[in-house]
Amino acid sequence: MEHAKLTLYFIPSPFGLNWNSPSSLARTIVFNKYSFKSRFMGHVNIELEYLNKDGEKSHMLTGMVAKKLNAVELLLKKHMGLGILWHSFPGRLETKEELIPELEGYMKTGKRLNFITYNIDHETAQKLYDYYEMYEQHQIYNFYGLVNSPLHGEGAGCSGFGASFLSVAGLLDDGFIKNCSTSVRAPLDLIGPPITNNEPRFLKLLYQNKSWANDNEPHKEIYFWDPDLMFNYTKNLIEEKSNKYQLVSKNKSLGIEYPYQKTKPKEDIFFTEVKSQMPDLKKPNNQDYYNQVISKN
Repeated sequence: MEHAKLTLYFIPSPFGLNWNSPSSLARTIVFNKYSFKSRFMGHVNIELEYLNKDGEKSHMLTGMVAKKLNAVELLLKKHMGLGILWHSFPGRLETKEELIPELEGYMKTGKRLNFITYNIDHETAQKLYDYYEMYEQHQIYNFYGLVNSPLHGEGAGCSGFGASFLSVAGLLDDGFIKNCSTSVRAPLDLIGPPITNNEPRFLKLLYQNKSWANDNEPHKEIYFWDPDLMFNYTKNLIEEKSNKYQLVSKNKSLGIEYPYQKTKPKEDIFFTEVKSQMPDLKKPNNQDYYNQVISKN
């Protein structure tokens, strides 16, 4: 094995999530949920193939998921409104045993799956596996949520978890950051628990057609990584056919593979003491954590 390989697999939501407004987001969440298709919010998986410290071939395949992603139930019964964006669900790490047949199923059809592979040195790959082990040993996976920062011990959403591997490896580039992450300013009157004591009704969220807030309105901002954006970004790269990477396929699924590049992985993997903790929801937004993650490249 000449080089180690880090691969991120991107599965988009079945029909796309529309973040143009709070109402369009709510409507498309419901539409995707009740399409009864798998991964209704989209998903990201991480694969690592490398030689370990003993020179033996090692393989890791994982991802972050909620034990139960009951988002629609919380919106309807708990009246969380846009507070759902800050909610932490009980989480867990996926195993290769459950993921291999699922990914192979997507690859057979070539639908709803693409990927990016990075050729890296084995030392960097070992650092990534060390990160995975620390994440597992300290049960950082306990909290699954969009705002959660894995490199601050808060758990993660699936896309944030995937991006954290690029950050640790020193592989986050401007194109990925710009095209795969975004932010919204949520109006305070549409935010319920765990941020406020408001109880915005789901029907109001669906049909009010209110816009995201501007700077002058009471709001709370959230930065996040998005699996739909990651899939679309990779799809565009596939269609561009640049000489900076090679087009590759796994059965009928297409992806890109970057040639070997020497990277500078993070010396200290975590930004804080390594322990599992809930996100600090009292902060005005998570921009400082977000900026820490992307500035290490």
